[in-house]
Amino acid sequence: MNSHSPKNSPMSDILAARVEHRISEYAAGCRGIVCALSGGADSVSMLFLLKTVLPPHDISLSACHVNHNLRGAESDRDEEFCRKLCQRLGIEFFSESVDVAALVRKTGASTEEAARELRYKALLSHVGADMLLATAHNADDNAETVLFNMIRGTGLRGLCGIPARRDSIIRPILDIRRAEVEEYLSELGETYVTDSTNLTDDYSRNRIRHILIPAAEGINSGAVDAIDRLAAIVTETEEYFSEVLSGVSGDLRRYPAAVRKRFISRFLGDNHIPADNRRINETDSCITAGNGKICVSDGVYLRVMNGELSLQKDEDIPDISVKIDTPLTGFTAELAEYDKKVTIICGKGEIFPPHGKVNKNLTNNVLDCGKIRGTVYLRNRREGDRIAFAGRGFHKSVRKYFNELKLTERERRTALFLEDSTGIIWSEYGGIAEGVRPDENTGDDRYILITASYVPRL
Repeated sequence: MNSHSPKNSPMSDILAARVEHRISEYAAGCRGIVCALSGGADSVSMLFLLKTVLPPHDISLSACHVNHNLRGAESDRDEEFCRKLCQRLGIEFFSESVDVAALVRKTGASTEEAARELRYKALLSHVGADMLLATAHNADDNAETVLFNMIRGTGLRGLCGIPARRDSIIRPILDIRRAEVEEYLSELGETYVTDSTNLTDDYSRNRIRHILIPAAEGINSGAVDAIDRLAAIVTETEEYFSEVLSGVSGDLRRYPAAVRKRFISRFLGDNHIPADNRRINETDSCITAGNGKICVSDGVYLRVMNGELSLQKDEDIPDISVKIDTPLTGFTAELAEYDKKVTIICGKGEIFPPHGKVNKNLTNNVLDCGKIRGTVYLRNRREGDRIAFAGRGFHKSVRKYFNELKLTERERRTALFLEDSTGIIWSEYGGIAEGVRPDENTGDDRYILITASYVPRL
């Protein structure tokens, strides 16, 4: 075909009406659309359809091709095809060259992931204010996405498939089948290029396209349409729940499980935390219990207090310093910021079990209160802290000791200590200092047991 406009055809009128509906619904206020043009049948048909539909809307049309440099001469062929097509149609054309292989080597991402990241970055660089990027995802792509997400173990959101519009990206031919696209181009007398990698089963999506979809259509010839209808129904459901979630706050225990879990999923997504089913259920269990805490990465935690979900980071942990009255007769403190409970018990009879059988960990936390000097404080770690542990006879840097224990950053920052006027007399990790070690002169009323245990804030 040599004209600058697509000729009329039966399929042309049908598909143009569908694209017109998409543009009217999702491109209001748009002044320009950039067509992502690969040269394949889908993107070529979208280019022709947009050229037909856009003029009455006063929306300009341009096209951009991204050369991934993965298929040698074939990649260059595709770029040249797109360039000549746009020249023939009088459409402004841009091309971008990206190095997918280099990104794969640098990040370890798959070729598919790296290509997608670079492709969208290149395409969106040509999308200015009040403009949209049009990608040629069709109805078959949508069904394949739903199946792909199902196989990976998605929640309902994954069953929504590909959105017709997200941010500055629009999919004008999302409700058009691949067979319709090919029929449309055939009626126009237009050609297109074929990416040879789409013909293999090397990629997951290709296996779904070449194996699963034909098998499904062998059971139901309308399988793709059925899957797309399912995606539309689930999308409506998710949109409803999105409105419901806008009013959810406070104690989540008062909401049904379906609302709680959707709230958790959105909360995780908003905080860029992977929202798999295991993590959602684990978080929901903490909510139904009322309190709990889950580590999601080094120094980042999901925290539930009285049914309310929040995110806690190590940098949010404050320093503490609690004065303890002397002489010591007993003490209990719950440190909410540290999720710990510290208990001091006095008296040998309450500390040691019958027959004096005491394990090493216990005796490491028993001291002689008669050897305590001055005011006693319970506190967290300070820079430059040193301690002479019982039985070692020398002072050692707390930092070096913690390095030997391979404590996490949070364990280091929330480690608890007792100090008197002479220095540290007890460490949560390591036990008592030599200076307060019980000996043969320690009376029964001078034994003290110190314990620190994890406890969720109530």
